[in-house]
Amino acid sequence: MGKIFQTLGIPKYTEVYRLALLPILFIIFLTTLSIATQTFSQDSQIDIKNAVRVNGAVSSNVICNTTIYYPNKTILVDYKQMTRQNSYFNYTLNSSQTNTKGLYTYDVTCTDGTLNETESFDFFINLGGVEPTAARTDTLSRTIWIFFSFGIISCLVAIFSKRIPIKISFIIFTIWFFLTTINTAFLAVQDEIVNPSVENFLSFFLVISHYINYALLFSVGVVWIITLIVSLISQNQIKKEKLYGKY
Repeated sequence: MGKIFQTLGIPKYTEVYRLALLPILFIIFLTTLSIATQTFSQDSQIDIKNAVRVNGAVSSNVICNTTIYYPNKTILVDYKQMTRQNSYFNYTLNSSQTNTKGLYTYDVTCTDGTLNETESFDFFINLGGVEPTAARTDTLSRTIWIFFSFGIISCLVAIFSKRIPIKISFIIFTIWFFLTTINTAFLAVQDEIVNPSVENFLSFFLVISHYINYALLFSVGVVWIITLIVSLISQNQIKKEKLYGKY
């Protein structure tokens, strides 16, 4: 098999493996994102929990009600009683009540018949349920730059490589890395954007990109299958020519 690669001027196995490592190395640099307890996923059932203390303790006769506001400040829940759960009070929103992305605010009013208190809180709903923090933004930025850098490296390998299979493969890798860069950026933006028309555009693009990714990976496989077939035919032709004394 080594002669087959040499016939087409393709690098030997060690060099092929070295080149193949390039599109894999980025995995090492990816970091995970932390999930915030006060950020929830869009279209999911969520529990609003608040620990309530009256005079420093949980009193058995305390009643709490909540009013929850949409991001546009219209009322989602109008002063409904919360459920007592031992050390905290809870109110559950179903999936139909969490289909709008953005920052929700809510008031909790508690009374024990004598004392009463109202406090305001907020929670965030976005596509992935991940809190949009500076640390998360930095992580996504690094991820985007990593994909973009490997796209540039793949592009340079494609430009300077004189071997057709390598050139075509890294052209495909370049397209894939740049497409992944755009997808990662769009996913990050979707966690922030609340404009439905923009969200629909991004969702459509991400669906199309999903199929393009499969097409690109399939194309790489086709290139190398054709390369091996051509190599085998070439080797067979050389053997025949040697057999008939043309060399």
